[in-house]
Amino acid sequence: MHCITLQCIVLQFTFQHTYHQFTFQLAYHQFTFQLAYHQFTFQLAYHQLTFQLAYHQFTFQLAYHQFTFQLAYHQLTFQLAYHQFTFQLAYHQFTFQHTYHQLTSQHAYHPLTFQLAYHQLTSQLAM
Repeated sequence: MHCITLQCIVLQFTFQHTYHQFTFQLAYHQFTFQLAYHQFTFQLAYHQLTFQLAYHQFTFQLAYHQFTFQLAYHQLTFQLAYHQFTFQLAYHQFTFQHTYHQLTSQHAYHPLTFQLAYHQLTSQLAM
């Protein structure tokens, strides 16, 4: 059915105008929605990236602190072993001097028995 009257033509024009305005607004809202959605996904990806960056920085710092702790621990055990070694060295030197003085006081009257006892002492210390 075709409209012939002016009123019919005006009604058809306003309907088409309203329809095009409606479809334009629909397309505009769809576009702004997609824009907002892409902005949201970008922000989500950005926050995920910054979180991963912070996580890797944290794990690196953790590994670094673990490494420095192990370094300090090995330095401490080395110092402990060194002090133990110097203490044992001083102790053996002390026992040698003590035995040597005891030997010289006991065997001062006879050089042969002194030499024999001295060689016996040095051979025991060498073992």
